[in-house]
Amino acid sequence: MKRFRFALRPVAVLRAHRAQLAEEAFGRAVQRQAAAAQVLAGARARVAGFEAALLASRGAGGRAAQVAYLLAGYQRECTAERGAEEALAIVERELQQRRAEHLEAHRGMKAVQRLEEQARQTHVAAQQRAEQAELDDLSGRRSVRSLAPGAHARPGNFTA
Repeated sequence: MKRFRFALRPVAVLRAHRAQLAEEAFGRAVQRQAAAAQVLAGARARVAGFEAALLASRGAGGRAAQVAYLLAGYQRECTAERGAEEALAIVERELQQRRAEHLEAHRGMKAVQRLEEQARQTHVAAQQRAEQAELDDLSGRRSVRSLAPGAHARPGNFTA
């Protein structure tokens, strides 16, 4: 039986490697997105804390210096929150890009795998046809040999 050889094996290896690299890059982007979301959640929590402190100090007739300190901290945290939102937006765009690259690489790998499977099925079918032809040829030779002159067909003589 002839051994199966897939001519596009190097392409399949390269596409599988590319898909693996794209998957790893996508995983790193997911981790960066989660980290950026945590940073944003922390900034929002700090902003909410400053808002609560400002409301409490205004309602209690707080000193001007304390209110000014809280207001400066609140503004600083609002700026940090906007920065964290922008960073998250950037990371999410990168995540979408990495997701698209990962899907494209995976599709390319699957296409080559389908081609390999089709080639393997064609190879197996050709091998089966060749084996059947060989068996048919062998059977034909035996029947010709048994009908040859000098070969007497006697009852019970089933030599092949």
